[in-house]
Amino acid sequence: MKVWGSSAIIDYLLETYDKDNELRYTSGHEKFLQKSWMAMQIKKGLQSAIDRYGNEYLKTSGKPYLIGDECTYADLAFQTWHWSLIYPPQFMGAGFIDEWKQDFPAAWAWYERIQARPAVTKVFNDRLKTMKASKH
Repeated sequence: MKVWGSSAIIDYLLETYDKDNELRYTSGHEKFLQKSWMAMQIKKGLQSAIDRYGNEYLKTSGKPYLIGDECTYADLAFQTWHWSLIYPPQFMGAGFIDEWKQDFPAAWAWYERIQARPAVTKVFNDRLKTMKASKH
């Protein structure tokens, strides 16, 4: 079986490996909010995605995660974007991290909450090792 496209791949992984629904809501309004956040990431053009991300995240103020009180795959999917903003290639420039912390403290706290998850930390560290190894 071939699966292609970001959303289809994530759906496949969730259906196959998240049998206890630990990373997703399976019904109600929250289920469709997850899909909305995922669809937003697929929007063409980096600047458009960044603008939409900033505007939409402002609406989530007061919630620890995008959908509510639970971390879902929608939250986790943003980590690779975050890493590209903070670490090379730093799409928004080297000074962006300070701007993010100052201008969007709730969004920064959200990033830190997700980054503190053991699985996310492991993937992040593995990514750094791979990047360093590829430079040699």
